[in-house]
Amino acid sequence: MAVILKGKELEEYNKTRYSDQWLTSAEHRLNSDYYKRDHNIDTLQTLLGAGGDKVLECGIGTGEFFAMELARGGKSVYGIDFSDLLLNDCRARFSEEGFTVRLGMADAQKLPFKDNVFDASYAIGVMPYMEDLDAAVGEMLRVTRPGGIVVFDMMNLWHPSQFINYWYRAFEASRFGFGMIDGLKRFKKSLGLNTNFKKRPEKVNYNLISPPKMLKAVKRAGSKFRAMGYNVLLPLDMPILGRAGNLCRRFPYFEKGLKDNKVLKYFGAKLVFVIQKG
Repeated sequence: MAVILKGKELEEYNKTRYSDQWLTSAEHRLNSDYYKRDHNIDTLQTLLGAGGDKVLECGIGTGEFFAMELARGGKSVYGIDFSDLLLNDCRARFSEEGFTVRLGMADAQKLPFKDNVFDASYAIGVMPYMEDLDAAVGEMLRVTRPGGIVVFDMMNLWHPSQFINYWYRAFEASRFGFGMIDGLKRFKKSLGLNTNFKKRPEKVNYNLISPPKMLKAVKRAGSKFRAMGYNVLLPLDMPILGRAGNLCRRFPYFEKGLKDNKVLKYFGAKLVFVIQKG
């Protein structure tokens, strides 16, 4: 089995093992700063400020942040995902909070909705798992009404941390790499330093995307758009070093201050696109 998953193997992995991982780590995300990062807060504010109240989340998962906050903000939330496990959890969370959510199992690259149905469509943390970016962007635009917005983010191939973390994970997923890195972690622990151990290698189940590749898909859609870059140039958490290697936290200007710079924003670890459908 390849360490970087593609096609049917990738689809099956994400429906089973990855879905289980996402579900079991939900409370950790909610109780950490995961959703308090600038790109998430700005994205939520963009969606809350969008006209109309009918919104669609592609890859809604457990609905734990964006969908729930939008419901609290008065939006009528629809969501699709490829996992029954995650959809059932999402439904239970909304019911517990006293909100209604309309859910269905579907592929973001082939949405089961008529044209011009939603006031806003969005996909957060989803694009790296898409085989066909053109289809994913095109489908969200298709189901969004004229004047509505489509919002999504991507992990940037051009950012040093994203690039290093991706290939580190691919190396760790190999039998040789896993043994070698496990040994380094044990040495680190012997020095009294904190470290995390994995029970087994995890395959790489996502793709890094280059800005030109995403821009090509966005421009093909033919609508006005805005791109914002977060955590520009400086490294984030790094393999082995962890948060000690995160220079963006030490220099907060690079986290958000360059998000609209015409050139440097495209070197952000996370890019967020907002398309207004014409």
